Amino acid sequence: MPVYLRNGNYYIDYSLPNGKRKREMIGPDKKLAEIVLYKKKVEIAEGKFLDIDKKENIKFEDFANEYLNIHAKQHKKSWKTDFHIIKILKRFFKGKYLYEIGSQDIEYFKISRQKETVGLKEKDNPRTISNATVKYFLCPDQS
Repeated sequence: MPVYLRNGNYYIDYSLPNGKRKREMIGPDKKLAEIVLYKKKVEIAEGKFLDIDKKENIKFEDFANEYLNIHAKQHKKSWKTDFHIIKILKRFFKGKYLYEIGSQDIEYFKISRQKETVGLKEKDNPRTISNATVKYFLCPDQS
């Protein structure tokens, strides 16, 4: 029953390509409800339906470079620090699209970063990276 009447108003009922069910109130005109339903089905078939989440295929390293060039260099005195941070983040997230990076990936980054050592020169004692440093890499402007 894709078009139905409830409390004097017509509703349409349809499914999106991702399986999600949508119901919308159209108004008191049944013919208009049928036209709107037909139009929604055509938009879904053509891939133009606006409620579908479209994942933009932007790689992390491309976004990071754009951030540095457009935002950091223009607005921050500390952009060189951002450059260093992004260099390390790019090493870990290289080749991943932004929509692929989730909370689990961030946790893996934190764990791998904490296992890294610094100060490998002969005069320095090698030491692991502190939790505070790892947190700074993820939220540099909040320290």
